[in-house]
Amino acid sequence: MYAHSIAKNIWYQRYISWLLTCIVEATILLTVIFLHWWNLEGPVISGVTDLVTYNDCDVDYLEQVSVSHKRFRSDRIMLTVDDQAVIYDQDGNYPIIYTARDILHHKTTVTAHLTVIVDREPPVILGVTDIVSRLGDPIDFDSSITVSDNLTVNPILEIDTSNVDISIEGEYTVIYTAVDEANNITKEIATVSIIDDLQPPIIEGVKDISVLLGEAIFYRDGITVTDNRTVNPSLTIDSSKVNIKEPGAYDIVYIAVDEMGNAAREYAKVIILESDKDGYSPLILEQMISDILDTILTEEMSISEQARAIYRWVTRHIYYTGWSDTSSWEKGAYRGIKYGYGDCFTYYSVSRALLTAAGIDNLPIERVGGYNEHYWNLVNCGSGWYHFDATVSYSGYPKHFMMTDEFVKNYTIRMYRGMGRPNFYTYDESLYPKMATTLFQD
Repeated sequence: MYAHSIAKNIWYQRYISWLLTCIVEATILLTVIFLHWWNLEGPVISGVTDLVTYNDCDVDYLEQVSVSHKRFRSDRIMLTVDDQAVIYDQDGNYPIIYTARDILHHKTTVTAHLTVIVDREPPVILGVTDIVSRLGDPIDFDSSITVSDNLTVNPILEIDTSNVDISIEGEYTVIYTAVDEANNITKEIATVSIIDDLQPPIIEGVKDISVLLGEAIFYRDGITVTDNRTVNPSLTIDSSKVNIKEPGAYDIVYIAVDEMGNAAREYAKVIILESDKDGYSPLILEQMISDILDTILTEEMSISEQARAIYRWVTRHIYYTGWSDTSSWEKGAYRGIKYGYGDCFTYYSVSRALLTAAGIDNLPIERVGGYNEHYWNLVNCGSGWYHFDATVSYSGYPKHFMMTDEFVKNYTIRMYRGMGRPNFYTYDESLYPKMATTLFQD
């Protein structure tokens, strides 16, 4: 009986244990079934985008990437990144797999791509030049600087100006550093010269310009610009007021600027001339005379030496033909210089124009009587009035430079007796000043 009771008790305990196990397992199963029903959606991965990397640089795959879940907190979600397919030192487009798992092993995968670019070419910095600045003036170090790269759209540019002190005169260095997305680096170095300079450039050779209507204007001919420091100062010419289609006198301005910004200005005129049918105008003649005197006269010459130089030029550049237009001495001078031939009126006219422009006292004089007209000049170089006749011809005119009255009277007699030409140098003495009586001395 007792033994039977013990056996029955053991069986009962086993039954209870089995029953409890079944209940627990059933509870777990029901719980799992419930949870699967309750959580049918997996994790959500957000912010995944395709990426680009250069030269196997470190890639932050999780930047801007986040996970979320409808039932669980994000810290209960496990996120992994599989980049095993990536070859970082070889160009290519490789898959990146993002996997998120919740505590019930639901998972979500998202695939993105990583583009690997092997870039060893550094950026290019353009516009770096040495800088010259006035003492104390602020400096714009990057206004002319551009940076480009074969792949990076906007490379980073850093300018190290820590070595520059604009308050102390001297030379300094500035370092320009450009970095692209592949960490390729380019450096350029410029010298900064701080100078205490207030002296503007010097412009030389500026003078009025005379041209005929329709001719080209050469503003820079004969112009030079120098500076105490700048090797090649800039030169600009403001000709905005010039109307090349209308005769007239127009203002122009020459502006020279050195590296310090010091500016110099010189003013002149452009004279646009409208000539007659032969090309004559007073201003054209004036320019022709000026050009001749610039070539034959020097500041060291005495007045007498200047007069002789003018006489020599006229006798060597005018060819005697025995004919000229005597309508005005100005036109006679113009035609003589332009064409290089004429008669005594031409020699007289050119001589008068040159002597007058040189500031040498002179008077026109002409023959009284005789078979035809004859023209020459009276000249006073400071020692009295003398006859000045530059006319030459095949008939044997002598060189009549600064003749006394006695000489021309004797010569007139000889010409009449020898060649039958009366009144060669006969003139109305009442119309002219008293003539010198001594031989001319240079």
